[in-house]
Amino acid sequence: MSYDAPGWVVDGRSRGVAAEPVDAGPARDLAAEQAALREVRERVMNVVGHALRTPMATVRGQAEVLARTTDEAQRTQLVEGLLRNTRRLERLLDDVLVAAGIETRLPVRAPEDVRLADAVQVAWAELGSDRPLDVTADPAATARVAPDALRWMLHHLLDNVVRYGDGPVEVSIRVLGERATLTVGGAGPQLSPGDLANAFELFYRGEHAVMRSGDRMGVGLPVARRLAEFMRGSVSLEPRRDGGAVAVVMLPTREAPTDPGRVDR
Repeated sequence: MSYDAPGWVVDGRSRGVAAEPVDAGPARDLAAEQAALREVRERVMNVVGHALRTPMATVRGQAEVLARTTDEAQRTQLVEGLLRNTRRLERLLDDVLVAAGIETRLPVRAPEDVRLADAVQVAWAELGSDRPLDVTADPAATARVAPDALRWMLHHLLDNVVRYGDGPVEVSIRVLGERATLTVGGAGPQLSPGDLANAFELFYRGEHAVMRSGDRMGVGLPVARRLAEFMRGSVSLEPRRDGGAVAVVMLPTREAPTDPGRVDR
């Protein structure tokens, strides 16, 4: 009779005696991490490749026409279109890189006191929507954040409501102590618990298309959360009583205290 089950010694003298178990934890963890990285890489390549195909084809077509045309008015129009589409490509790439945690694509401007109501209006103007915007706020309410990161985050939150909500886009701003709370939402379809639970997953596309968008690729809310964390804040998604969702953003109103034990190199 032989003993060949895992964890047993099978030589003649120690047959049937339990051997020391082998700790497979580190190897198992490494294999799981590598599998997760492969999955993320495949998802990034598939989604990014699909999302970039249309604007890249547009840029190529415009460039080919520009190379042939001698009409100055058409040349001006094509150049404007090329610039617009290359900026679109840049935004798509930046969104994916930030959502995937690539630190080098984060804004580099230092934090400063930013009037939140003004930042909302700037992001709204850049969005170019004709939907009504309803802002309830103290005009003097500020947060200590990087202005470009705040505008980028607001763009995604406002865009999400415009694409998938109904009626006015509602923004509320209030400050309590060292935290500013900013909510962005509007009426829309009732969200399932699964949509709410997975809304911030990269490339997630819910039943009611909370993250479904040809340009955004399901990265809008993940990018918004990453930018909020970069500003020492947070963002969460809550259901509206009458349908739709509300993004709740918490931002600091003061600079983070300096760690006396930290040595900058």
